[in-house]
Amino acid sequence: MADVLEERLKALTVAQVAERLQVEIRTVYGLLKRRELRAVKIGRVWRVPLEALDRYLTGRKPEADYDEEPLSAEELADVEASLEAIQRGEYVTLEALERKYGL
Repeated sequence: MADVLEERLKALTVAQVAERLQVEIRTVYGLLKRRELRAVKIGRVWRVPLEALDRYLTGRKPEADYDEEPLSAEELADVEASLEAIQRGEYVTLEALERKYGL
């Protein structure tokens, strides 16, 4: 089970994705720009989760990963306040936020 989770958490560079798809690197950047392929930008580089590549190859849209409604202004303010508290070294739990929103 841990191996499956580890595999799902792996990510590829743009060059690795291009090699696997047998396309040019600029083609992969085009997929990212058009949001056809989900990726995460870490600093100045992009990483494509293996799961996102699998979704792309099987024709499932990346939006299917995000089936929840966007955060409300109040929820976003709470998240920002929590991040600021963490930066100040305060202890913030997800349980407290879950209780607040009845999750």
